[in-house]
This record gives sequence, structure tokens and C-alpha cells, in this order.
Amino acid sequence: KVLPLVLSKREYVIVNYASTRRVNGRNLTTWKRHVCESSGEEGDVLNIIRTGYPGTVVADSVSVSLLSVGKIVSTIEQRLRNNVVCIRGVPCVQISGIPQGLPISSLLATMNYSVMESLEIGEVVRGG
Repeated sequence: KVLPLVLSKREYVIVNYASTRRVNGRNLTTWKRHVCESSGEEGDVLNIIRTGYPGTVVADSVSVSLLSVGKIVSTIEQRLRNNVVCIRGVPCVQISGIPQGLPISSLLATMNYSVMESLEIGEVVRGG
């Protein structure tokens, strides 16, 4: 119910890149990701990457990929439906709720609370 309210576009462009810079005499490489929400924004991101980080080398490992909302939803559903928990040493498949401890759990909770708050605040503003 929440995902259609949060994922407003049909697809998103993901730009992944590694940047290396000198910190205290050592090379520090970090992987970064930017999610583009409008068509053509990836070109702007690549220009910022090339020019916006003085003293930083961006590796040739820049990748741009297209991610559809269907793929996002199916991946989330797969993670939620295939979570195995141990109860008294017996592996069981979790059938309801958000799995605790998965990297996606806090994101899902934040999305749910965000939508809930916006609906509640909207109701208060409308005089409900």
C-alpha cells in the first residue's frame, strides 16, 4: 500500500561510481550512488562527478543502470517473503511483519511512518 505513494516514477536511473582522494597521505576510495528522478539528470550527475570534487579522481568504474519500480517492488517482496527466523533452534519462514535486522527494515519502517504522518497531518490540516 505504501510503495505506490513513495515510488512516484515508473523507473529510476542509478549512477554508481568510485572516487579516490588523498587523505592524510593515503588514498581513500569511496563508492557512491545517486538516484536520478528525472530524465537526463544522470548527465548532470556525471558532470558534477567530473568537475565538482577538486583533488578527487573518479575511476572508470562509473555505471549507469535503469531500475524499474516493478523490479524494486519484486525485490522487496522477495526479501519479505523469504526471511527465515529461528524459533528455539527451528528455522521458520516469517509470514507477516517486517523482518528485523535486515538493511531494508529501517527503510520500510521509515517509508511507512512517512506516509502515515503525511496522511494524519493532511487530515488535521483539512479539519478532520
